[in-house]
Parts: sequence; C-alpha cells; structure tokens
Amino acid sequence: MAFEAPNADSSDRYAYTMLNQLLSGGMSSPLKVEIREKRSLVYSVYSAYSVPKYAPGLFYIGASTGKGNAGELTRVAIELLGNIARNGFKPEEIEQGVTAIIRSTESSREQAATVSDNNLTQVMFQGRIISLEERHAAYKQITSLDIQAACARILKSGKIALAAVGPQDT
Repeated sequence: MAFEAPNADSSDRYAYTMLNQLLSGGMSSPLKVEIREKRSLVYSVYSAYSVPKYAPGLFYIGASTGKGNAGELTRVAIELLGNIARNGFKPEEIEQGVTAIIRSTESSREQAATVSDNNLTQVMFQGRIISLEERHAAYKQITSLDIQAACARILKSGKIALAAVGPQDT
C-alpha cells in the first residue's frame, strides 16, 4: 500500500525518513514485531519512502503474505500507523533511529559509485550537495511529535493505493 508523502523540497522529508526507519528498520521494529512475529501474517514486511523532486513522494508498506491474509495485513498496517499517530515513539527509540540513519549515510560514502549517485540525486533534486553535517543536524531535530504528525497526514489524506499480485478470489 502506498500513501502520498512530501517531495524532496519539503523539510518534512526528514520526519518521513525517520518514520520509515523506526517503522521497519530493524528486527524489533513495529512492522516486523506486530505483523510477522505476533500475527504470523508474513515472512517479509517493510516500509519505504520515495522522494522525487516535482511529484508527491510515496510512503509505502510492502509485504508478501499467504492466501486469505491480505485484508488482515492491510488492517493491521493501518492500525500501526494510527497507533504511531496517537502515541509516537520514545526518545530513546528516536535516538536509535537517528544513529542508524547516520551510520547508513556514513557507510554509503565508502563506495565512489554510491557517493556519485547520492551527489547527483542531491544536485538534481536540491540544487546542491547537502553536507553530512546538515543532514545529521536535521535528523537530530526530529521529535516524536514530528513523526506523529507525519503519520496523521498519511492517514488523514485519504489517498491510498493498494496493489496486489495473486488470485482475486482470496
């Protein structure tokens, strides 16, 4: 399922990136714990945030599930987003998310191809290369309220796209 999200020009993109990290960025993330471990609805589940320059971004949740589980999977994913919109995350969870994003950003700079791709994307979408320090500072400013607001916007917009592959009768 996909939801409209901010594009690359929006300062809100950092909150959506943090939401993505906290929602599915580890084995103890809410998506994996609730949908995979507790309910055994999927083997694989993830979220992602795509941020184009001129079109709306997309925040999406993807999963592979078995026959007859798509409805419950969709319901539980929406409930998780609602829970985050209401309750947010603890400060220590946000700090872990910031650390994970910063480490990922820093490790991506170890390969010339990745650095050139990141620089190209930033120049195309932002008109400049954004320093690691500037990005780190932006992520460190994100609060639980920012993430809650991002979730609330996702759910309130009413814009959701569902796509599935499999037998229509289930």
